[in-house]
Amino acid sequence: RGPGDLAAAERHFERAVALDPGHARAWTALAGAYNVRGMEELLDPEYRSEEQQRALERALAIDPHLAEAHVRLARHFVATGDRAAAEAAFARAGEVGPHDPLVLATLVYRESRDGRLEQAIELSQRLIEIDPLSALYRGNLAKGQTGLSVAFDLPTQTGYDPDHVLAKGEVGKVGVSIAHLGDMRALFKDIPLVEMNTSMTINA
Repeated sequence: RGPGDLAAAERHFERAVALDPGHARAWTALAGAYNVRGMEELLDPEYRSEEQQRALERALAIDPHLAEAHVRLARHFVATGDRAAAEAAFARAGEVGPHDPLVLATLVYRESRDGRLEQAIELSQRLIEIDPLSALYRGNLAKGQTGLSVAFDLPTQTGYDPDHVLAKGEVGKVGVSIAHLGDMRALFKDIPLVEMNTSMTINA
């Protein structure tokens, strides 16, 4: 991102919902734009907090089955200290989007945080199965590729867990989310590492 890009993203999403107020994903993205700008550029976790909540509630009024909006609303409630509302929102996210990558990534963190490593690994494997990067790995290997490069998302690069307030809106965006050893094992499951050249890279 360059200077002014986050502010520009806000303006574009605000324009999007003005043009199509019935677009649930646009409202969700607008809330995410406010959150990312507040956390990364302005260093203000409360930046446009009320607008974020209203945008997410608008998104869910349009599409109650939009898992991403439920997850973002749960994280918003965590940030504002309303744990009960956060748990309810995340439970609903799991109901409507049990295979959504953002839901699974948050579940992986919770299971590992609470010491349920086997469950965390199982969920990580499910997440990898639906992650395009995993499919790309295996497709290229089948064609004879012998080198792999792994890009990590920003929370992984900076040492934040996927459900940390500072990780909101960035999980999985520029790379894979790795919170613990189980994630790495799931990422490279069934890949013959002894026959591969592997490297790790950073995207920003």
